[in-house]
Amino acid sequence: MTAERLAKDHTRLASGDGALRSLATALVGIRDGSRIEASRTQAARLLEQSVGGIALQQWGTAGGAASQHVLSASPEQLREIAVQLHAVMDKVALLRHAVESEVKGEPVDKALADGLVEHFGLEAEQYLGEHPDGPYSDAEVMALGLYTNGEYQHLNRSLRQGRELDAGQALIDRGMSAAFEKSGPAEQVVKTFRGTQGRDAFEAVKEGQVGHDAGYLSTSRDPSVARSFAGQGTITTLFGRSGIDVSEISIEGDEQEILYDKGTDMRVLLSAKDGQGVTRRVLEEATLGERSGHGEGLLDALDLATGTDRSGKPQEQDLRLRMRGLDLA
Repeated sequence: MTAERLAKDHTRLASGDGALRSLATALVGIRDGSRIEASRTQAARLLEQSVGGIALQQWGTAGGAASQHVLSASPEQLREIAVQLHAVMDKVALLRHAVESEVKGEPVDKALADGLVEHFGLEAEQYLGEHPDGPYSDAEVMALGLYTNGEYQHLNRSLRQGRELDAGQALIDRGMSAAFEKSGPAEQVVKTFRGTQGRDAFEAVKEGQVGHDAGYLSTSRDPSVARSFAGQGTITTLFGRSGIDVSEISIEGDEQEILYDKGTDMRVLLSAKDGQGVTRRVLEEATLGERSGHGEGLLDALDLATGTDRSGKPQEQDLRLRMRGLDLA
């Protein structure tokens, strides 16, 4: 759909038996009648999607007004509307796979896997059948693999900025959410490390308070990985049980990655700069309770005020943390 064709065919698109009216009617049917929650949610979002400043559902129910808007649009606005229509149709194509699979009685997972392969091609297909004896389906493995293989940057940026996910991001997010729903907590508390530069979701959270990252939270069992990412930024030590070990799926298996779900509540136990100016932070998963995630050394270390040793001399904070049993990497 080009801007020129849009200007010529806008009345047929939005009126009577036009394509957009038919699409809106179909999306309403999916929103109200699909047995698959993800399909209902996606259909509802598509109906609300703005095309030229008008919700897609209005294009189907108020075609005259939409056509008039197109008729009075500038060439630049027409190009923008055409781009938005293309984006909508990309999402509709992926939703169609899920609906067709539902009608055929195929498993939801197959529709998701087919959508991932169609969108990402060989990049997704390489994960098919790679972990037949593992706990996760092909679609879930694809989503986790694609995330760790570079898609994490775009997906997390959208999640953290509260932007609507594009079609590919939405597919990965669905697969990862399914994997987290399937996974259970580890028997023992797992200690991992995370290195970041610049501001992050926990920077403004006070000690003893709970915060969360709107994106997925990548951590590593290896403190050297955290140091390599942190530079002179922040090194975080995390204690939790709900993370997924993706080291066998990720192409960066040597990073020993433990991945936490988006929105996982974390309590800030302490935060202080060491002698080199690196911020050292300790988080524990909020669901662990008051004592299960840390020992007496961690509880004692919540007092971060500069103290004195037995000789009365001031102690540097990083030295005090080490003395209190905090192996922070």
